Amino acid sequence: MSEAPAFAADESSRAREDVVARGPRPAVRALVQFVALSAIGIGLFMFHGISLQLTPWSQAIVNGIVKYAYPATGQKDTTVVLFREENLAELDEAYPVSYQRHAEVLEALSAYEPRAVFVDFAFIDPRSPEDTERLGQAICELSAGGRVPVYLASPPPAAAGHGDSEINQPLLACAKPVSAEMDAERGVSGVLTYQNGVCTTPEAGRPCKRSAFMPSPAFAMAAARAGIAPADAEPMEIIWGNLASSLNEKWMNCTTVGPLQHLVEMLRETPLATKRKCPHTNTISVVHLLGAEDPDVRDAIRGKSVFYGGSFQMVGDRVKLTVAGGSVDIAATELLDVEPEDQFPAPPAANADFSVRYASYIRASAQKHNVDERLVAGVIAAESNFDAKAVSRKRALGLMQLLPSTAARYSVTNVFDPAQNIEAGTHYLRDLLDRYRGDTRLALAAYNAGPEMVDRYGGVPPFAETQRYVRAITAKLAAGDLTTAAK
Repeated sequence: MSEAPAFAADESSRAREDVVARGPRPAVRALVQFVALSAIGIGLFMFHGISLQLTPWSQAIVNGIVKYAYPATGQKDTTVVLFREENLAELDEAYPVSYQRHAEVLEALSAYEPRAVFVDFAFIDPRSPEDTERLGQAICELSAGGRVPVYLASPPPAAAGHGDSEINQPLLACAKPVSAEMDAERGVSGVLTYQNGVCTTPEAGRPCKRSAFMPSPAFAMAAARAGIAPADAEPMEIIWGNLASSLNEKWMNCTTVGPLQHLVEMLRETPLATKRKCPHTNTISVVHLLGAEDPDVRDAIRGKSVFYGGSFQMVGDRVKLTVAGGSVDIAATELLDVEPEDQFPAPPAANADFSVRYASYIRASAQKHNVDERLVAGVIAAESNFDAKAVSRKRALGLMQLLPSTAARYSVTNVFDPAQNIEAGTHYLRDLLDRYRGDTRLALAAYNAGPEMVDRYGGVPPFAETQRYVRAITAKLAAGDLTTAAK
């Protein structure tokens, strides 16, 4: 009789040790993180306002749930094969990447037997028949008689139908075109959304015909596997998963700040201020793929959905340049140098007094929205060089380079009218300044790269173009080089 309690105590001790060894379950960890982040978020709402904090905190909460509770099925089933910029030198390859090199990459992919492949390169430039045939054969070999779906990135419908802006037709013998455009609008929680596809031949007032619907790659790949009809699906919200893959941790610099410093940065800036340097999705470079057979590469590709793309400043075979009087579309092989930001020429001599002509518009809008008129003038100078008819390759329009969605948001009826363009651009600047509590650097970064990117990185994004943009305008403001005063 006396041994029973000892046995029970021993069992209880082992059970406690087992519980301690296992730790809290994922659902419990997710609940604790949810409550903690919500409490911190509510506290910040009281001090900084809901409009500033709602998006990043809701994003952080969702990321926490994804990290600890959401199944890692998507992460395990997807791999990115990246043609990094440094790979050009490592492989003695020029830009644009030759069709022969693309063929080698696809042939290497074929050997690892993926489930489906999306190629995010625009194969629209005329190439030699031999090169095109070689790449076409590699695509057909990869498709394995249709068992492995292969999708090629297609230009937007507005650009298609003009001969040299379409995918080289021989390459579509064993592949299907898909639209890789990002949705122009933001999701309901303020994050980016991913389109289900586009209508290649839209008809005003009529729904898109199924035969004219071109799905996006993610929806095309998920159609059979998840039973999704892309044409009927809603856009997906993009969640920035922060659970780094073990594969990426083997070859990337995945260091991150400690939990205390992370908490301080979250409270000081936004909960998205510190991001892990490792991507959530399994990622390998073409150098890994083309090297000796690697079990990690094999496991990352076999039976997986593969996205093959590039991390260049310019992706595709053609570059559209804005020049005086319009734009010109040229082959990348004919391009000697590229400035990442659109550069507009100074107006003709007859319009040399542009600062005087637009000064009244700038001053009126600046006073109306309580924005430094020198800041408005600096943005105009950087965006369009005071060219009221400027059109960028990104479809930004007019003096303050308004995107169509931004122009619509601020009720602009004629984006090339200086008064309307400056009024909308200044209003947008005011909204950005309010969003970032008067921080001019962050407002400028958001004007250039988008507020989503500023929120994602918790500051000025690490894009060379955006950093130059912010430095140039703030330096001129500090030096007093900007003025709208009449002569």
